[in-house]
Amino acid sequence: MGLDRYLNKKKKILKNKFGTEDKGLLREIEANYTALRLREIALSPLPGDYDYAHFCAIHQYLFQDIYAWSGAPRMMDICKPEKVLGGKSVDYAPHREIPALAAAAITRMTSIDWAALSFEEQVSRFAACVAELWKVHAFRDGNTRTVVQFCAQYADHVEMPLDRSVFYEHSCAFREALVLFTAVLTHFGDYSDREPLLALMRQAFRQGQEDAESLWDA
Repeated sequence: MGLDRYLNKKKKILKNKFGTEDKGLLREIEANYTALRLREIALSPLPGDYDYAHFCAIHQYLFQDIYAWSGAPRMMDICKPEKVLGGKSVDYAPHREIPALAAAAITRMTSIDWAALSFEEQVSRFAACVAELWKVHAFRDGNTRTVVQFCAQYADHVEMPLDRSVFYEHSCAFREALVLFTAVLTHFGDYSDREPLLALMRQAFRQGQEDAESLWDA
């Protein structure tokens, strides 16, 4: 994959605005600052046209405190060995194709008439849209959180309430579900399993609907 321009070469840690070379401390800093930004953006959604530029703007907002490259697509190819795939990696997008592939995934999502679908159709198609955008892996770090925020905000926008806390409270299971959903590997075959992501998406939609109904009943 070549030289990783994002890493401190000596410590093998992402270069960051705090200058820390302690991986544990960086994880803590990132968790704290992004949690704050996620709370802010949940209360006051970031305006935009639900396109690639809007997607990048959400990444910039979430990670502005931590990385100088927040909001910019990654400039290198990546692979991430996954335990659930026996050490193999999802086929993430080549970095030069990120803008086109991310824009295409977003357009597919925003072109669907969601109101015309049944509940199970919404679950299935929204899961596929989220997974397609996630597989692009547009950013060097923070990809999953950005995809969740962008897609959940879009779901709210089209009056399809979704409880994003399901994904954050089950973050490890959610990421593993995304890996499995997208695990059709060019050189190794089809390892995919759609069910884990569909189950989480179904739960998120049900809880979102229940929350919306409770507000109307209050």
